[in-house]
Amino acid sequence: MPINITNRSKQLLVIPLNSGATLHLAPGEEAGGIDPIETKNNSTLEKMAQRGWVSVAETDEAPKAKRGRGRG
Repeated sequence: MPINITNRSKQLLVIPLNSGATLHLAPGEEAGGIDPIETKNNSTLEKMAQRGWVSVAETDEAPKAKRGRGRG
């Protein structure tokens, strides 16, 4: 199941993922559709969640595809 991460702090957060990529989340911003492998055993993310800076939640929704202009 994909993971949603929401910034609950009042500042920009830089969240490192297990693959080496980073998330930059503004206050109140949410990043969805993150692979659980990216967040499993991530000590930095766990500390941020314990401090109440982020909320981490599983979702059963598939990531929404970007819609472009069709040719039909």
